[in-house]
Amino acid sequence: MSVKKVSRKVHKWISLLLSAQFFLWVVTGLYMVIIPIEYIHGDHLVRPVNEALKPKDLTNFSLAQLRADNPDMVNFEIFSLLGTPYVRVIGDGERLINLKNSEVRPSFDADTIRQLATLHYNGDAEITDITLLDKAPSELRGRPTPLWRVSFDDGEDGTLYFSSQTGQLLGKRHFFWRAYDFLWMFHIMDYDTRDNVNNMLLRVITVIALLGAISGAFLAYFSLKKKANKNLKTHYGMNQKTFRTLHKWLSIVIGLQLVIWTGTGSLMALIDQKVVKGTDIAAGVPFERLSPAAPTLIEPTAVLNPLDQDIYRLSLSYAVDRYIYNTSTSEGPFSFDAETGNRFSITEDLARTLAHSDYKGDGELVELEKVDAAPVEAREATTPLWKATFDDERQTRLYFSQTTGRLENRYNDTTGIFDILWMLHMMDYEKQHNFNSGLIITIALCTFWLMLSGILLLFGVFRRKDFQFFKAKKA
Repeated sequence: MSVKKVSRKVHKWISLLLSAQFFLWVVTGLYMVIIPIEYIHGDHLVRPVNEALKPKDLTNFSLAQLRADNPDMVNFEIFSLLGTPYVRVIGDGERLINLKNSEVRPSFDADTIRQLATLHYNGDAEITDITLLDKAPSELRGRPTPLWRVSFDDGEDGTLYFSSQTGQLLGKRHFFWRAYDFLWMFHIMDYDTRDNVNNMLLRVITVIALLGAISGAFLAYFSLKKKANKNLKTHYGMNQKTFRTLHKWLSIVIGLQLVIWTGTGSLMALIDQKVVKGTDIAAGVPFERLSPAAPTLIEPTAVLNPLDQDIYRLSLSYAVDRYIYNTSTSEGPFSFDAETGNRFSITEDLARTLAHSDYKGDGELVELEKVDAAPVEAREATTPLWKATFDDERQTRLYFSQTTGRLENRYNDTTGIFDILWMLHMMDYEKQHNFNSGLIITIALCTFWLMLSGILLLFGVFRRKDFQFFKAKKA
């Protein structure tokens, strides 16, 4: 049997068997590339909320007393909310303590949540409903409960979620986010958690789809040499020739990209996301409990008072062997050693310790270097950085902030392969993260018409005998 006949048979049957999934991939992909991801995330629903702390807000605050009263505390954060200064204690659960009277704040009621929602919401739509939920809805899976849901009459069912314990904004949802989440489920074929891109069903179907795309590419090539058939059947008032011509030229123009989409989709489904993210060999840097026996930390006022700028919040972090005060101010973030009060930055020795603490693989740290401009490997990280390289089989690279010591990114050779696949999949060959470009939208629209014409052509390429798999033997 010739390559042409094999290609036609493979393409015909795969198209029939996977026509519904092909349709879902194209339609869901088209939705994702047309609507900007920032809009999907709901960034337009909220505005920045920064309330400056006042010097008198910390007059009665004593870190030593706070530690003594809260032996389970592993971290804390000081900020102002609706004009009242609070310290958020993080330990066995979370709680807010009013800095004016040192009392634990009770759970937020509906009236206060209304004020918070009005403060955060970026619009003038009316609030239609405020409901306390004991169980997180599926669209906010994984968030702590109980929480408040605030709905707005803005034409897209805009919703904000707040923690009932701390008043923290936990999420923002709207109609287009919900549609995206629903369509994403079909795109990755995970009908349970909607986030597993390594599920077996997707792996099997993408491999079969790749065969269908390759066989279609062969047919597109052979069609260039074939003379048009003038005696084709009519469907829906149009001669089948119209569909064939449309399908043929779209296949020729975008056939390679279809092979790339199915091929990269198949490979990305096969690559373990834990390996891509490096979490399988990540130890993480744990917090130590801030009990009275922990290191003596200076009072936050010692670092806040000298700052001649608006201060929005102060929080504590832990870098292997020391505690750090991180401040958010009108002039940017600043970090201080919580034991000495000196301005803090990660030294080479500390960066080396951080790298060893986070890594639990079998490689050795072979290089540690400063990075002033964010490389592609850590394109979303805040510079300057420390880059730590290990000589394991993946060539693991860890990127830490020079300012706070926070781990900004994990990267390895498998991540690099996945990055290339993702770049080809979303057709952003420069920044590798924009899947709302004009190029991919154009190709996606062409693919929609290719898919539609292909489905219509299916009605003309099958005959009854194609389904007679077992023929009776002649006597």
